Amino acid sequence: MSETTAEEELPQSLVTDCETSLVDGEGKNSLSLSCLHCDCLLLRPNIALFKSLPEMLLRRDGERSEVEVLSDFWMVTDMFQFENMAFSKNVEDVKYLACAECDIGPIGWHNLCDQKCYVALNRIKHH
Repeated sequence: MSETTAEEELPQSLVTDCETSLVDGEGKNSLSLSCLHCDCLLLRPNIALFKSLPEMLLRRDGERSEVEVLSDFWMVTDMFQFENMAFSKNVEDVKYLACAECDIGPIGWHNLCDQKCYVALNRIKHH
């Protein structure tokens, strides 16, 4: 999988919906990431790489009518780069990520096969 730069694969909304772009020239997060619910700092700037993955459908509370589509993620190559991230117990080859302060999640997952973490852009705040 090749690294993403700011020019390729970056949805235009990530650049135009904000005063400041969410990605820098190297495709990394230009802003801090924090929890949507408690504002806890999850990741400092210039650590995660933007990745656009195939769409994932996530059902809210198991209901068929409410489906959230996730396709844009921040990829973190070292789990120790997070500031406040909780990791679930293993579920097959995955650990789910949640805010370590309020335990609300999942906001992403940790792939145990390649040791990379993926945080969904629309499940966190940028500031």
